[in-house]
Amino acid sequence: MKFWSYLKDRGVSMGLQLLACLLVLLFMYAFAVPMSLVAVSVGIIFSFTLLSWILDYLKRRTFYRELTGVMEQLGEKYLVSEMVEKPDFYEGEMLWDVLYTTNKSMLENITEREMKTREFTDYVEAWIHEVKIPLASLNLMCRDLDRKYIRQLDRIDRQLDQILYYIRSGNAEKDYLIRRVSLAETVKNVALKNKDDLLERGITLEVNLESDTVMTDGKWLEFMLNQIINNSVKYMKREIDGKSGEMMEHESGKLPVEPGKTPGEEPRIRVTSGRAENGVFLRVWDNGIGIPAEDLPMVCRKTFTGQNGRRGAKSTGMGLYIVKSLCNKLGHRLDISSRQGEFTSVTIIFGENDFYFGGMHSDGNISGNLSEM
Repeated sequence: MKFWSYLKDRGVSMGLQLLACLLVLLFMYAFAVPMSLVAVSVGIIFSFTLLSWILDYLKRRTFYRELTGVMEQLGEKYLVSEMVEKPDFYEGEMLWDVLYTTNKSMLENITEREMKTREFTDYVEAWIHEVKIPLASLNLMCRDLDRKYIRQLDRIDRQLDQILYYIRSGNAEKDYLIRRVSLAETVKNVALKNKDDLLERGITLEVNLESDTVMTDGKWLEFMLNQIINNSVKYMKREIDGKSGEMMEHESGKLPVEPGKTPGEEPRIRVTSGRAENGVFLRVWDNGIGIPAEDLPMVCRKTFTGQNGRRGAKSTGMGLYIVKSLCNKLGHRLDISSRQGEFTSVTIIFGENDFYFGGMHSDGNISGNLSEM
């Protein structure tokens, strides 16, 4: 608060005070009060009036400076009343009370909405688990029937998993355990889940893991890898031709891009892992239809299906969005490169940092708040 702004705001009251002082002096002069007494009276009145103005200004300036400073630095502006002390002048008290009441009302509304959202997500999670029980029974009952029934049940199961992990991605702290996870075991489990689709489409799955263990959540990694391989299977084509790849720049270092397709090459998915400059990478490469260049920056956006999704593949646009969200929660990075008609490469980079290796328990596990990662 600038002094001139204060004078402008208090100008009327100050003018009236000065006018009152002047009238007192005139009355004293009219009643023949000695000039020495008038001078002393003028000095006392003016000194105390000026002092009251200065003290009032300093008090207001302190409060408003603190208020504006907190507002500039605070991310959650609605918490300003919690960070600023209640002032001892009337206008400031009124402002503080308004801010406090507004903040209290909003927090109550947020808490109520969060409770309703939590109740809904808990219900959906419970419902999904209940649906999975008869689904698993149906899967067993249909083993001797046509494989197409099994595939439809598997599709339902994958969609249920997608919903489940989408919900959990918003409440990550409820369901995660960071530990050393075997990439070989994870790839094996995902390959078994997709065995029927791979065999039916004649897709060769190649696995070459130079680095076998990473620090992550095993369940989440398995889900993410399953989503990526599902996409590779979904957007695979049988007759292919193409070119070779190149080096891909990434913030974790240079990662070699898998080569493209050659005429007559059979459909294949290649899962590889290795060392990056700042950690370990796990890559899923396929020689499918690829992603158009204009769609590539948006493939991880929520509900984005792109040209490939609109050409007949039944896409919800949620798979890579959930994978990206889970990677962010776990402190990993996701990189996607592609060339339309040639290949698609999806890479998860597991960074190595002090949180993972400094906070690890003796059993190789880590617990903590994902929001700190």
